[in-house]
Amino acid sequence: SNQSRKNCISLEIHKNGNPYFCYLDRTYVETKILFDEVDVRTGEWIYLTVVLNDAAGYAHCYVNGVLAQQSAADVALKNYASSVTVTPFAIGGDQQTVNERFFAGNIKEIAVFSDVRTTAELRDDYTNGVDATEEALIALYDLRAVDGIAPVTDLSANGYHATCKRDFYDASQSYQGEYAYSLAVVGDTQTLSFYGVRGGAYKDSLP
Repeated sequence: SNQSRKNCISLEIHKNGNPYFCYLDRTYVETKILFDEVDVRTGEWIYLTVVLNDAAGYAHCYVNGVLAQQSAADVALKNYASSVTVTPFAIGGDQQTVNERFFAGNIKEIAVFSDVRTTAELRDDYTNGVDATEEALIALYDLRAVDGIAPVTDLSANGYHATCKRDFYDASQSYQGEYAYSLAVVGDTQTLSFYGVRGGAYKDSLP
């Protein structure tokens, strides 16, 4: 997900633990699929997979190699927009410059394939692990060894290595002495201005 092209392709966990899959098709229309019968908040590790088959017109959601839900029949599926192949992607977040959304949980591994995975293939991936030499594999990331600094190695032959984003301050960037201070907090100034000039409840809040 990014600012300029809306959602190119996104797999996230929506409210109530429902997997939520959305993408931009070749006509640049956004297709949104919510698997509302699936709740991933089990407290245990799960192997979650979404398979999109635009030719057959369905999207399947698998949990631990077992089909858990199929997309609604009234959701028209088409192939991805070409921009999907040139837009950077993010793991555990998105590419928006403001109001970024982050995954609240743990991720062991991520695999991306270019084909429509069969139930048998998914069961084998779940049981034996993803084969890094498989021809249809686009990228494979084992996140268990990531320390938050080093690059994330793509275990496939394609070399789509990732980098970790460090968007925080550490102790070396902070003043360590004792001092007195005041902290002023101002709410959403857009809201205050908008309703203030119209004589609403915030008319005296932001002159």
